[in-house]
Amino acid sequence: MKIKNLFSRRVTSLLLVFLLAFTMLPTGALAAEATDEIHVHTGECSHEESVETIVAAEDEAVVSELAAETYEIASDTEVTEVAEETTEAATETETAEDTTSGYIKESSVEWSYDSSTGRLTISGSGDCAEFTSADDQPWIAYRNQITEVWFYDMDALSISNIAYWFDGCSALTMAEIPYTTPVIGTRAFADCPNLTTLMFYYYDADNFKIVPGAFYTPSTTQTSLRVVTEQQNAVLNIAIYNWAADNRVIHLTDAYGIMTLSGCYLSDCSCSSCDWYYSYTVLNSSKHNTIVCCTNCSAQFLLSQDAHSFSSNGYCSDCGYYNSSYDTSICYHTSTYYSWSGCTYYEYCSNCGEYISSGTSHGSTYTEWSGCDWYEYCRDCDQLMDSGTSHGTYSYGSWQYYSSTRHRRSATCNDCGETSYSYGNHSKTTKYTNYSDTQHQYGSYCSTCSSYVGSTSKQNHTYSYGSWSNYSSAQHRRTKSCTLCDYSTYEYASHSLSYGSWTSYDATQHKRTVSCSCGYSTTEYANHSLTYGNWTVSEGEYYSTKHERKVSCSCGYSTTEYEEHSLYGVSDYKYSDEKFHMREEECACGYPCNVYSYHSYKTTYESVSDTTHNVIKTCSLCGHSTTSSEAHSLTYGDWVSYGDTQHERTANCSCGYEGLDYDRPVCRPSPGRDPGAQMGLRFSGYGNALPAGTQSLAYRE
Repeated sequence: MKIKNLFSRRVTSLLLVFLLAFTMLPTGALAAEATDEIHVHTGECSHEESVETIVAAEDEAVVSELAAETYEIASDTEVTEVAEETTEAATETETAEDTTSGYIKESSVEWSYDSSTGRLTISGSGDCAEFTSADDQPWIAYRNQITEVWFYDMDALSISNIAYWFDGCSALTMAEIPYTTPVIGTRAFADCPNLTTLMFYYYDADNFKIVPGAFYTPSTTQTSLRVVTEQQNAVLNIAIYNWAADNRVIHLTDAYGIMTLSGCYLSDCSCSSCDWYYSYTVLNSSKHNTIVCCTNCSAQFLLSQDAHSFSSNGYCSDCGYYNSSYDTSICYHTSTYYSWSGCTYYEYCSNCGEYISSGTSHGSTYTEWSGCDWYEYCRDCDQLMDSGTSHGTYSYGSWQYYSSTRHRRSATCNDCGETSYSYGNHSKTTKYTNYSDTQHQYGSYCSTCSSYVGSTSKQNHTYSYGSWSNYSSAQHRRTKSCTLCDYSTYEYASHSLSYGSWTSYDATQHKRTVSCSCGYSTTEYANHSLTYGNWTVSEGEYYSTKHERKVSCSCGYSTTEYEEHSLYGVSDYKYSDEKFHMREEECACGYPCNVYSYHSYKTTYESVSDTTHNVIKTCSLCGHSTTSSEAHSLTYGDWVSYGDTQHERTANCSCGYEGLDYDRPVCRPSPGRDPGAQMGLRFSGYGNALPAGTQSLAYRE
């Protein structure tokens, strides 16, 4: 009976432990599946198999260990304690996992540390703030436990600099470097003595930089660099970094084929036990080509085009190109002095004393221009002193293909229109360009003049296809692109649309959403069906100028509409003062007001004497009247004879006054006749006019 009870307890204990182990297994499996989904490398990556094998082995070891412990449990109480301890351990694990992940410096870049494998994973998207020291590492608590570093979502990440990221990770053995990161910065992997494998995925088009000391380790360390061998420029950029200064002996291998590279690392090298060296060829007056060459065979690769570095003798220290401007042994007579003899001057170099020129100076000069031709004359004698042609600024055309070695562009003077050409050597690289819907062409291409140099070859496009995405209100589309050239086109399919409910949009329209599962979304609009309230007096800031009414729609839209008062008179105009009259007015909304306006006078005139008339102004609206007096403003008719001694003319005013004006003519006597003697009168000293005050006197004999 005792044996039976003991066996029963052991079986129960065994079942409980296996149930706990079985409950934990799916979590591990799901984690493995998630890892396989995120990781972008191919099945040929050896690290994936090794990690899975280790995890499987660890799982088996855990299960065996738990099974062994099961048979040592002797009572139901012990089984309960084991279950409680297992639950507490699981809770502690979950709590620990909560503290082993997060986001880097408030960005969308996420980190996660797995204590069971020592793996640090970087994922997410975008960039984050740069680290200024190793203390900025959010995983600093696990710095000495991290053994692997992996970057997921490399396409989405755009981390600009990984300076100090893994500084001091002493247990780190292997790390990926994202190809979307342009700078492997200060002490990025410094003091990582166990780091023996580095994964590089940079492309030739990637402009990346390794800062000196980024991989420094105190002692000599054998390091495997896994690179994409097809990306020759990127491989050379990695290989020529001064690894020895960081105490690392490197071994380059193919990142995908895991094939060790040796020698000069040039892709077309056919020998072994070789090395590489730099060779330089003159490109033009400002640059030379820097070429990486194999020490044994003819393999070479154009690495870059760099500016000349001139020494004091005028020669480039790399390619030997000579530029006299940098030759300090040549005197360019930059400073001169003059010796004068009358108006003749002699110019000498202040540095070497050499005679430069001589001439005659007539004092100040002036310059005349004809287009870009100039003529300098003496201001004193107008003698032509000098002449020449000085072009101003130029307008340059685009570079055009000229020959198999050079291109040229036109240079036109902006002042006179004279045209010349400037030339440059081709800068050739291999380029693929679209030729047709099925083929592209490739050959040596100069990017400066945008032309192929020499013959080209053709081959069929190699296509890659993008994901379906929204194109228009009617269709999806996806890209169909050639992986070598710039040819790209689209394939199309119709949307499957769904419609939302109508809602208010603005003062005139409703709207509703129209969307597709592909992400396409738009909004349709329709006019409101508005209802209008009655106009009422505004009680706010518009009280004296506007009235208001409510405008609303059944969709919930509501607003207040304002309009200027439309006033009409409710009384006659009344006199207010000398300038204004007023009347009471009212708007249909009920707003009352008094309106003042200037008098509208009608002017009439009333003659009151031979010299003055009254000016009567009467307002046509309120009847107010004013009267003032002013002198006549007379207009005169022609003079006509009135008698033997006088003539007369009419004198009229616009007020209606009519009168006559009299005057005595000045008579000229006939020879031998004195009319004054005949009349017994004589006028003298008055000319054609009578003395003042006598014009209206009538004189009759």
